[in-house]
Amino acid sequence: MNKNNHKNRRYGLSYDEPNKEWSQALETFEGERFVEAFMVIQERDLLKLFLSDLFTEKELTQLTRRLAGVCWLSLGMPYARIQETTGLSPKIIARLNRSLTNKTGGFWRVMEEIDPHTWNSFEARERKD
Repeated sequence: MNKNNHKNRRYGLSYDEPNKEWSQALETFEGERFVEAFMVIQERDLLKLFLSDLFTEKELTQLTRRLAGVCWLSLGMPYARIQETTGLSPKIIARLNRSLTNKTGGFWRVMEEIDPHTWNSFEARERKD
């Protein structure tokens, strides 16, 4: 393991040291306020209200599906199964996969706090609905 590669303490997932090359949009005045807004929200219901005000239903659905897709990719689920379960296009799934391997490590750092295996129970629930 190279010195810049880290193991997720809780789940044993590997990720590279974050390189802090985040989106330039987050470096703007507006981007900084956007990040600050998420940082101050500590209540689940308030966050849901905020997100509902900020995004359309379609945008929120896409965001939640992308998060599910990246979680399942991290667990080794095949593209076809992710597409079937989430409705994400193969192009978006490929982009998510590149993000797991070539981006900042932000996903892996968040996964230290969220168990990616919980997505398996989400998939089972989705199939029942």
